[in-house]
Amino acid sequence: PHDLWHDTQRVYGNPVNLVILGSAYGGSLALQETGPDDTVENHYTPGHHTMSSGWRDALDAYGNPGTHFAIAGAWYLLGEQLQDDKTYNVGKTLASALIINDLTTMAGQAASWDRAPNGQWGTFPSGHTSSSFCIASVMHEAYGHVVGIPLYGLATLVAIERVDDRNHYFSDVMMGAVLGTVIGHSVASGRDPELFGWKVLPWADPAGGTGVAFMKTLD
Repeated sequence: PHDLWHDTQRVYGNPVNLVILGSAYGGSLALQETGPDDTVENHYTPGHHTMSSGWRDALDAYGNPGTHFAIAGAWYLLGEQLQDDKTYNVGKTLASALIINDLTTMAGQAASWDRAPNGQWGTFPSGHTSSSFCIASVMHEAYGHVVGIPLYGLATLVAIERVDDRNHYFSDVMMGAVLGTVIGHSVASGRDPELFGWKVLPWADPAGGTGVAFMKTLD
């Protein structure tokens, strides 16, 4: 809980993040009010799809936030079993970022409570899209462009699938993409390094000498 609260403060206590998210929200409202949403919706009329049903089903399954939590859990357990510090910490970071992202998404959907093209309620922002971009951002921070770029591409396909299947408007997936990216990068770049539950901190001896210290709160 302490790490989750710290990560939430890092996301929403950063003025730059607030400007980015506020601008994305304003842009999404503009898309809703000036016509692009309607234009895209009219293109994807019922029964008219640009993706095959197999691709839509596969992307829907991958973009499900439950799938991403399963990936985070697998990363965490793998790191613990292999005693691999980086994998362990990436799993923890993924879980924290996804929790913040999904709670934010649900709050946004509850606040907007608008109807999707397919008639369902609670569409802004897109949860599949925000979660997909969130996991891509965390993995990008952890493993670089080699992993990040393909995952961003996959997240973009998830966003297209959500519009193609009439689950969301164009503005929904645009806001979801920005939200997930901001949260994922903010959490992944700001987490203190840990070694199996022990925080790794810089240390300095008043008498001279520096190094690292391992700290853990004893309950």
